[in-house]
Amino acid sequence: MPAPSKSDSQPNPSQSQPKSDPPPATEVGQMEVSTTFIYYCAGTTMIAALVASQLLHLSLLTPQPYRIGLIFGVVGGVLGAYFNHTATFSLTATNPQALDIQITTLLAETGYSLAQQEPNLEDAAKPEDSSKEKMAGRNKPSTAANPPTLEIYRPSFWRSLFTGPIIIQRNPDRLTFISRAQTIKWLREQLS
Repeated sequence: MPAPSKSDSQPNPSQSQPKSDPPPATEVGQMEVSTTFIYYCAGTTMIAALVASQLLHLSLLTPQPYRIGLIFGVVGGVLGAYFNHTATFSLTATNPQALDIQITTLLAETGYSLAQQEPNLEDAAKPEDSSKEKMAGRNKPSTAANPPTLEIYRPSFWRSLFTGPIIIQRNPDRLTFISRAQTIKWLREQLS
């Protein structure tokens, strides 16, 4: 009987490995707070510097209006990043029809309406089965009957001054909501 070789005793990373735990029922993600901070900080700094130069009769060629503007810019950046950064919220759909009715009713009651619906081209463009997975016998279930979609809900005009759209990515077993952090916080409270 030949002795087992070293490669036989070590597991091959391409062979089947235990699958990771399923995703939790809900999860929340944060997206680039720093980008939102820089956007609001820079905008507020420039506006405050212009106002300070006009009110205090300072030249924009001197650093004084920019120092004043920077103080307001940091405050504006922190407030803007806190209230307006983009956040995500994922929810596993145990009863998709009931959840769909609940979401549609909730959004309609608060002034949101479906503005756009389209297939999620990023997920639809990915091949469902790769040849390695077929060889390993781990085929994914086909989602051709229920492809992932993106739905964009927009608020009424007056409400849109303070809130942004809600984007819902619908997968067969999971919904992902993308919007401003305050809107996501409100959605989590309503759907919990």
